[in-house]
Amino acid sequence: MKRILGAAAVLLVFASFCAEEVRTDPIVVEEVAEGEITLDGRLEEKAWKKGKALPLGHCADKVYQRAVIQTAFEKGVLEKSSFKLAMDRKFLYAGIRMEDSDIVAECDQDQKHLYKFGDTLEVFLKPEKAPFYWEIYIAPNGRTAVFFYPSQGRFGLSGNLPKVSPLEKFRAKACVSGTLNDYSDKDRGWTAELAIPLDEIGKKGIAFTPENKWTFLIYRVNYSLSLPWVETTMYPNKVWNCHAFENYVPLLFGKEKASSGEKGK
Repeated sequence: MKRILGAAAVLLVFASFCAEEVRTDPIVVEEVAEGEITLDGRLEEKAWKKGKALPLGHCADKVYQRAVIQTAFEKGVLEKSSFKLAMDRKFLYAGIRMEDSDIVAECDQDQKHLYKFGDTLEVFLKPEKAPFYWEIYIAPNGRTAVFFYPSQGRFGLSGNLPKVSPLEKFRAKACVSGTLNDYSDKDRGWTAELAIPLDEIGKKGIAFTPENKWTFLIYRVNYSLSLPWVETTMYPNKVWNCHAFENYVPLLFGKEKASSGEKGK
């Protein structure tokens, strides 16, 4: 009887956490003119006013064992964030705005697993009909990392974790509104801009074009003094696994955007 009641309690907690909206809609990539985005991390260009920003949410299938943490996060995302995507002839851009009351970045090196050292924004890109994918990080102090996985069957090999970014033209900037690595005061948040070179990600055999159908996931790791635990949010937020690429969502461009009913939003 106790075992049955225990299982019921776990299901009840899981169901209540799943009350947060599960977001799995395709992502519209706004087309911008070359040079329209100045990569400074501030997101002040007119290009970032186009389209609709998408919110990151708690993952629907993540359950915390401690009730105090579960209860706190059931109220919704405590420090919110949203993102947009844009592209010109040379780059795919990601622009992200993040609320953050305690901005943390304790690693001063590139090509590290930055989420182990502080706040991190992660982007995952994968062509729908190929096994390989990209994993790209930025931290509030501007440190970045780029990893390429030929397939999940080769995940975890040291060769996938190079000391130098495999994308030579990749650029990224972050802008902090507050003080970095000082939990004695209250920060406001940070923004980030990423520029991912289309020609370089296309050199792996699948060009970054609408015809080849690329998919996407974005993930945020947020440490803060005021949080009950490290807050992780993502889009799409169906499954708490950044490498479960069957749950990535499609990117929509041009005619695809119009036919999907997204035009003008």
